[in-house]
Amino acid sequence: MSYLTAIFQAIAQAITSILPISESGHSAIFHDFAARYSGSVSQLTGVVHIGIMLGIIIVFRKFFLGQAVEFFGGFIELFTKKLSIKDSKPKRHFMYMTCVSLAMFILLAVPLGKGKNIYSVTRSLSYNGTLLDEGIFFALFSALLFVTYLFITRGMEKRKKVQLYHSFILGAVSVISVCFAGLSPLITVFCAALLLGFSRSNSLRYAISMYVPILGVGAIVELSTAVTKAEWLPAIIALIISAAVSFFVTKLLMWIINNNKFSFFAYYDATAALVCIVTGIIELAVK
Repeated sequence: MSYLTAIFQAIAQAITSILPISESGHSAIFHDFAARYSGSVSQLTGVVHIGIMLGIIIVFRKFFLGQAVEFFGGFIELFTKKLSIKDSKPKRHFMYMTCVSLAMFILLAVPLGKGKNIYSVTRSLSYNGTLLDEGIFFALFSALLFVTYLFITRGMEKRKKVQLYHSFILGAVSVISVCFAGLSPLITVFCAALLLGFSRSNSLRYAISMYVPILGVGAIVELSTAVTKAEWLPAIIALIISAAVSFFVTKLLMWIINNNKFSFFAYYDATAALVCIVTGIIELAVK
């Protein structure tokens, strides 16, 4: 049974993590109908997230290699006192701006008392015995996809350079999308970047450059804090399958973006929102 679980989880998470349908939202739905409200994760989830991360990196290997070169180049300039953010080349500037966005995740560690922080409190909403909040965020995500579809259809896409205020906005958007089930960190940042005036290619690169570190850090946390341990052979199978599936699904996402097929996913997420809201209202009524 553990092998079937590994295979199913690897495929399901790879698809929902990358396509515009929200992994966190589907996970919340699954846990709600299974009456699992603890919010605990298994090591297998962390392994799968590593596989998804690897699949995305393979697709964008040239981009990530270039960003790694720029990152270490920035460190060298910092220690040799030659660092100049204002006059940096486009690739180096792009890397700096994504680092600023990622730095905003420090906000999730802000303590709220009683051993809780912003992330733990918002995460608990996904395991509170009702799908109403997930339905609301599914609806917001669906609306964002519709707006993105219309934005591209009407030819409003531009090619702005990433500015510092863009990085703060996109960092905040990414933090919010990680906190609330029903949103997709990857696609939400892509849509936000596009609406801020980035090209589709730069919007995807920005979203990918933020999502991969999120997956990596999340996997480390999941592996170190998991309640359920993973057997090594099913874990290896899950790693390989999730990496392979995420590779092909990332290619599919690129096709979806290039051909502006967001309307189909907007309808899907709107349907998920309706189901969650109706279910959530019923759950609240019977409590």
